[in-house]
Amino acid sequence: MDTIKSNENFKCRYFRIQKDVVKKVRARLPSDDEFASLIELFKVFTDEIKLKIIYVLFDSEVCLCELSELLTINEDEVIRQLKELERLGVVKHKHKEDMACYYLANNHIQHILVEGCIHKSHTD
Repeated sequence: MDTIKSNENFKCRYFRIQKDVVKKVRARLPSDDEFASLIELFKVFTDEIKLKIIYVLFDSEVCLCELSELLTINEDEVIRQLKELERLGVVKHKHKEDMACYYLANNHIQHILVEGCIHKSHTD
């Protein structure tokens, strides 16, 4: 019964659609495919290992063995995570001598995380 009462606070008291608002917002909404891609990208932020990898790569290019050492995770698991991050366009790699060095594909991911930290600090 309490749930029903609390839901009342979220309902409109009268039903009236503002057609101009609906039209404007509908025109800006991403497609279902675009939403699916965004959801897949944002899942990166719900995985602790992927998030740690991204933080490590904020300031440095690092090789697989360094990532494994920093995160105290075996190399096979780091490789699995890196492949997923690369598939999503979050990280890239290049070969230096006999090492594969990983780095952030661009700074957009860093901005998203920084904004997330700022948001979290305002809600605490």
